[in-house]
Amino acid sequence: MSSTLATASQTGVRPNSAQLAFSVAELVNEIASYLLRDRVDLLTLAAVSKRLRPQLLGIWARQLDLPFTQVANRLRFFQANPLISRHVQYLRIRDDISVQEYSDSSRMFEETSKPALPYDELHQLLALIHEQKSQQGTMPFIDCLVGDKEDIIKLLNAFSPLKVPRMGERVSAIRIGPTGRHAHGYESDDESFGFDQDAEYERQEESNENWTELVHFIAHAQKLARQTKGPGLVAFQYGDPIIDPDEASMWATQVFPPFWTGLSKVASDTLRDLTVALTHKDWASKVLPRLKLANLNTLRLSQDHFTGTDQLEAFLDRHSTIMHLNLQLYENEQPWSMRQTFPKLVSVDIFAGNAAEQDQTDFVSRHVILVSSSHPFIIKAATKASADDQDPVLPKLRICAISDLNVLEDFAKRGGRLSEVHIQSGSFRDESDILQRLRTNSWLTRVPGAAQAITCLSIHIEIMKCDLDELRATFSSDFLPNLTELSITYFQAIEASEDEPSANATAKRYLRAVFHALVSARSLRILHLTDRCRRFSTPDILVDGVFPSALEYFVWLKRDWNRPQHFRFVSAHTYGQIEPVEVESGEGRLWGKRGRLQCIPAMWQQKISSDGVWDRPLGSFRDGIVLDHSSFPPTWALS
Repeated sequence: MSSTLATASQTGVRPNSAQLAFSVAELVNEIASYLLRDRVDLLTLAAVSKRLRPQLLGIWARQLDLPFTQVANRLRFFQANPLISRHVQYLRIRDDISVQEYSDSSRMFEETSKPALPYDELHQLLALIHEQKSQQGTMPFIDCLVGDKEDIIKLLNAFSPLKVPRMGERVSAIRIGPTGRHAHGYESDDESFGFDQDAEYERQEESNENWTELVHFIAHAQKLARQTKGPGLVAFQYGDPIIDPDEASMWATQVFPPFWTGLSKVASDTLRDLTVALTHKDWASKVLPRLKLANLNTLRLSQDHFTGTDQLEAFLDRHSTIMHLNLQLYENEQPWSMRQTFPKLVSVDIFAGNAAEQDQTDFVSRHVILVSSSHPFIIKAATKASADDQDPVLPKLRICAISDLNVLEDFAKRGGRLSEVHIQSGSFRDESDILQRLRTNSWLTRVPGAAQAITCLSIHIEIMKCDLDELRATFSSDFLPNLTELSITYFQAIEASEDEPSANATAKRYLRAVFHALVSARSLRILHLTDRCRRFSTPDILVDGVFPSALEYFVWLKRDWNRPQHFRFVSAHTYGQIEPVEVESGEGRLWGKRGRLQCIPAMWQQKISSDGVWDRPLGSFRDGIVLDHSSFPPTWALS
């Protein structure tokens, strides 16, 4: 008998329907799991219900994001509520302090000391979680990001076998930040920014020791994983492709080459996801030949002035298991030949020189299950390969990033149907009328069914040069009836000289106008807008605004330019009901909804695999897209 019913039998007071519902633990669990995505309502409910609080906070703790900026707060919370830590199933540790330092170009040449990082507090928190989870028998899956490779040892100390002997059982992902930014300053008068050969040698020696210790840690974690049937190390990341390579290279030290040999030796069977962003001090010839990973399915490789094409060819030859291939190799000495065959390849995101046209066509013909591509050669080669056939050679291709829109028409005429299209900058000579051209003179207007297939569109425009009526007409459901997710970049350039209140006010004014215009997009659920502007300083924006009738979420700014903010739509109605609002337009009456946008944690769009890897596209052209548009209708591609 539940405590509610027991109390009722003793007092003779009949519980109401709400009390009865919340007395059923399974029902509370279902409701809380639903609220877990946005997290805001889950924590609000926990704050107002003392009886439900332990259960609700336990569900909140299942997926625990642990940025360094919040480690101290999280430690205090779990010290006050130690039993809640038993519910942690997926744990992400990430140095958001250093990562923000790297991404903030305005601080690039500041003579600042390295900010203090909360490794002592992290040690305490991991020890607390370890103590509580040890009583259950299983450790949480762990995905950890070190923002600076000089801090590898500090992270490893947090996993000391003497203090937390089992914490490494389920370390499924390790990510190392791009540089040692604060390794040295600029106080010397020397024109090479104070370069000191002896100091450089010492830094490299220290770096080598860090990489050696990391291999030892991974080997120990792999041993624990085998003993407990854990997944082992599934993902490894070195560097970040979205960081400006010239900026990263300024502070780089070479990765100790034997590290790659050690990584391959201890994690060959488990490592499936490899990201390597090489700096100018790293040589592909010292990295790729040392790697042989039996189950590799995702490769992301990037470098400026790439000189390792021969080594890349050999690496790809021995890794035919690859399903997702991302090569960003700029100014490479020779193009990738495309001679390989990957039987399960579904996505390619490639900038690696131009292979011979026939080689491109042959590559496409061998990979007919491709779903996603960012390179125009895929569409062009697919069209050529199917020149004598009315059926598309890539019948499953749904996602594409492209600047030459002309090639999409022939593909569409042969039956190709793209659902997610990223129109890159430079698609039109004069981008001031890009919307009109897209709506009146593109493959979407000339091929029946092409516009109906679009569920996601990403586009670069200067919205100040666009007539709002054009915005309304282009994204209208009358033209794109199934448009569910829309991303607009270069939304509105706010002058850098504007102070924060003025910049926020300017952005909000234009946002109101844009949302009002997009009421015509009746299927739109998620909108992304990016203008390299400032973040909003208030938790609620556009109060009493009018929004598209299906809108659920709004993402402001892009990760590679600034820290994004995430908002959800909240109805103006007291009880959350949606009240239609009539909007006048040149197309007649349209119906929107009134409410506001409420800031929510970025966790709402987080994807976590069953073996504990927290997804991060890392330079992919799809960075930030939330829904899975590879099928119709789009689905939530979340954990």
